[in-house]
Amino acid sequence: MKRKIDPVLRAALIVFCCAAAAVLALLLFRPAGPDDSAYPVTVHFIDVGQGDATLIRTPEGDILIDAGSNLSEESLTVYLDSLGVTHLDLLVLTHLHEDHIGGADAVLSLLDVDTLVMPEASDEDSDTVVSRRMKDHVKPGTQVRTVKEITGFNEGTVDVTILPTGAGGSEGNASSLVIRVAAGDAVFLIMGDTEKEGEDALLAEYGGTGLLGASVLRVGHHGSSTSTGGSFLDTVAPDAAVISVEAGNSYGHPTERVLSALLDRGITVYRTDIDGTVVLGTDGKTVVRIAPDGEK
Repeated sequence: MKRKIDPVLRAALIVFCCAAAAVLALLLFRPAGPDDSAYPVTVHFIDVGQGDATLIRTPEGDILIDAGSNLSEESLTVYLDSLGVTHLDLLVLTHLHEDHIGGADAVLSLLDVDTLVMPEASDEDSDTVVSRRMKDHVKPGTQVRTVKEITGFNEGTVDVTILPTGAGGSEGNASSLVIRVAAGDAVFLIMGDTEKEGEDALLAEYGGTGLLGASVLRVGHHGSSTSTGGSFLDTVAPDAAVISVEAGNSYGHPTERVLSALLDRGITVYRTDIDGTVVLGTDGKTVVRIAPDGEK
């Protein structure tokens, strides 16, 4: 005699099986990040559309510079999860515009963050609603630092130097921090949305110190015509440049002037609208690109 299964129990079994299948599918098909295990330090210029987000991975920990926009926060957190990132030594926000801090609330909610670094800026310099929402997600254990002068962080394998431009002004871009990440002889200079006025201020302050020289330049303000002046580019003298930009964006970024300035100097150009997320690895001497499948 065939035993009947209680309808409530049957429904519960069906729900359980569907949930188990969904979890298994997530584990099997979750997108994998690139294999960066061959290099002590890797820098991930994450494709977040029309915004910025850069992850630096070291043997000691992880650093995130900017967090993209509200629209990209899910893709950003999924990418971080695919790499197993659950903790940040540093979260640096170059300035308080939505395309740089929109995803910060999600990052602060999901990850443990030791130190959050921001520029000293007034509400007039920021996307007020977005910045307030972001600040609401700062956990009690996170140290919050606002910087208005050159500030250094030793993170073991890398040295991180925060360079405020001192350009001033009421626009948020004028308050943008510039981040210098040095791993031995390999230097990455991340410009945020710094424009020509800020570049000129950096040249005046640090032009003769060697502090601005870099192997890789994260191009300022998504390749806007207001950034990446010739004198500044000649001082930095990078081997490669990365432009974070959305395909078909309404701003016309990157501009032909910036692209020509880079290519005329023999600088290798990577663009997230064409290349997707760009991952560079370094042993402290040379810098190489790591393809998503782990091939150079």
